[in-house]
Amino acid sequence: MQEQLKNDSFGMKEEKLENNVLIKSSLVIKKIFSYLEQKRKLKMIIYNNKYQKNLGINIENYKNASGKLVEIDKNGNAKEYYLTSKKLIFEGEYKNKKRNGKGKEFHYSNGKIKFEGEYKNGLKWEGKGYNTEGDLEYELKNGNGKIKEYGEYDMLIFEGEYLDGKKHGKGIEYYEYYRVKFNGEYLNGEKWKGKGFIYDENGMSILEEEYSEGKIWKKIEKKYNKYEELILEIEYSKEKEEFNKKGKGKEYAEDDKLIFEGEYLNKKRNGKGKEYFCPRNKGQNKNELVPKIKFEGEFKNGLKWEGKGYNPEGDLVYELKNGNGKIKEYGINGDLSFEGEYLNGIRNGNGKEYYYDRLIFEGEYLNGIRNGKGKEYHINKNLLFEGEYKNGLKWDGKGYNKEKKLAYELKNGKGYIKEFNKSFDLIFEGEYLNGIRNGKGKEYYYDYDYHINGELIFEGEYLNGKRLKGKGKEYHDGYLLYEGEYSNGMKNGKGKEYGWFEWGNSIFEGEFIDGKKWNGIETGYDFEDGDEISKSQYTNRKIISCKKGEWCRV
Repeated sequence: MQEQLKNDSFGMKEEKLENNVLIKSSLVIKKIFSYLEQKRKLKMIIYNNKYQKNLGINIENYKNASGKLVEIDKNGNAKEYYLTSKKLIFEGEYKNKKRNGKGKEFHYSNGKIKFEGEYKNGLKWEGKGYNTEGDLEYELKNGNGKIKEYGEYDMLIFEGEYLDGKKHGKGIEYYEYYRVKFNGEYLNGEKWKGKGFIYDENGMSILEEEYSEGKIWKKIEKKYNKYEELILEIEYSKEKEEFNKKGKGKEYAEDDKLIFEGEYLNKKRNGKGKEYFCPRNKGQNKNELVPKIKFEGEFKNGLKWEGKGYNPEGDLVYELKNGNGKIKEYGINGDLSFEGEYLNGIRNGNGKEYYYDRLIFEGEYLNGIRNGKGKEYHINKNLLFEGEYKNGLKWDGKGYNKEKKLAYELKNGKGYIKEFNKSFDLIFEGEYLNGIRNGKGKEYYYDYDYHINGELIFEGEYLNGKRLKGKGKEYHDGYLLYEGEYSNGMKNGKGKEYGWFEWGNSIFEGEFIDGKKWNGIETGYDFEDGDEISKSQYTNRKIISCKKGEWCRV
């Protein structure tokens, strides 16, 4: 598919049919629609880098491709149809292959008139525009007025001012589902001053672009956590007609609480900056949130380099010079997480780790990770492991259970061991080689909120710490996501995959290859009544048939 698209010409192609009807078509548009199984429209491909990458082509140069079929008779009268649905878009007069003269546009959903009037060089010039209910929404005179534009499926794509048949003045442009694409001012049909937005697949704004005099002069990148909470935003300004990689930004914890502000280079903290403890209520006004400084100074390649660190009470507790010194690290809520020696901005030498102020490790570090002698503790102060570490891994030593009895021994990273979580519950038992899971083993899952206590979720073989071959399960927040066979560290073989959504759930049962659904049936169910709402059959990873429902994937 990709190779075929690359080799095809993207130019508009004209073909004479036997009845002398001229058909204008774009070969690439047809193939794009076919490739996406008519699920997405061309405009969504244009602004979605993922689709462009999948197709192996750059759609940006072909924004003028219309995605429609035009029939013109001998008298210059034309009809336009959507390429996907064959529904009528327009009928009227054509001249020089453009709309010129009287014409009508039609709504996609019900065929009612969307615009009726005069066109000039392909532009609406004089006439009236209507919504899907048939109500008058605007009038154009000599190409001037305030209008509303609707795209395929009758979704609003623009509302604002027109001059000489083009966007000119204040206006708002939209993606599908009324997500703002641009809000500001236009000049001769082009964006002139305002803000543009790009969204991720969850509808979150990941890039804002500010326009001035027709050019982008500022960009703001944003990043979110899995709960769709803003955790990072970096602002870039233009220098000498190009955006540099330097910027000023802010980082946030949950509930939009500021935890860092300062300078960035290549999306890492570089230059002056301040770290904050998560703000807490203070003073007579219980709603007042006052951030306290945790560290203030210079950063280098994302690391603290030169400056002063403070505890939650505001006391100076350490100083860093050229990345060196004895420091204390705190969590965003003020809990001590580490104290020890730094060299070149990272842990080097002796140190201690804490979990909610409770000691969980003490020993030696090299290049930021555990290396050398060390002791690991449970939060109740019981010894978990004592011995030697190598590159962050347990290497030589003895491990203990919650009864303080010997549970296993490691020699040169090899042995039969038991791993425990912070509640001292068994999460793994099996063979180790080179300090990680290698060989036969069993894995257990706990979610105390959902009363899941030690369910066996995998039994089989491991290679380099990953599941190699066997049968297992995957959970997230108490929800079962997958159960079935594994091979080469991925879902391979027979299995079931479960999807959970706001409107329902899905179950795929069949064969997986390299983690992907390959052969089988996926059924969708409604949450409220449990009724089946869709069913798709996969063959060699492709959906070959689908019983359409509320969210059938075609």
